[in-house]
Amino acid sequence: MTAHDVTAALHTWEARLRARGAAVVDRLRPGLTAEQVHDTASRHGYTLTDEMAAIWQWHDGERAGLEAGGDPALPRLVPGSVFLDLDTTLIRARYWHAATGDDEALTCPDTPEERKDALWRRHWIPFLDERLPLVLDGQGPEGLVTFRFDVESGRQWVAQLTVPQRVAWWHRYVGRGAWDVDAHGRWVVHPRKLPRVPADLPPSGRAALTEVT
Repeated sequence: MTAHDVTAALHTWEARLRARGAAVVDRLRPGLTAEQVHDTASRHGYTLTDEMAAIWQWHDGERAGLEAGGDPALPRLVPGSVFLDLDTTLIRARYWHAATGDDEALTCPDTPEERKDALWRRHWIPFLDERLPLVLDGQGPEGLVTFRFDVESGRQWVAQLTVPQRVAWWHRYVGRGAWDVDAHGRWVVHPRKLPRVPADLPPSGRAALTEVT
């Protein structure tokens, strides 16, 4: 996967949202330049891969001046998750690391793998944030992947997808009618139209069909 692949996938999602009349489209700021991404990341002590940087070069999340608008004004690329500007995103990354990370435990050979699995890594960046952030991990063996982080369950049983793969699932949800947009441009979720998950699948298989938002 390349930065171009990330950008192309996000453009298809933006077009889908615009066609549905989603209010979020007009709440996104223009994208940053590569230099702006680098400077912002450096200021917070982070280095973003080209694939990560492509997200905020597409758009920079929340538009300035929305704070007084309350929760409905926040830019939700998908139901229940907020896409923030890069500066705020990296502040949130530091928050998640401070709240749910433990660098010493990660490097300690006596720490159980189950424990390590539920610890936030310093290099993780939230792509979409709220109660369960959608995390970007650019240091995996297969390049950039995304996954939902839940400190209670860790990474073992959550879907780990590239950005294009995850965006493709978002398109499927809209196509199935599980996600829709109301007359005010706000998300509406129809749980009965979400993919049905066979009970006989192992946990990893069930995650791949349920944990894709």
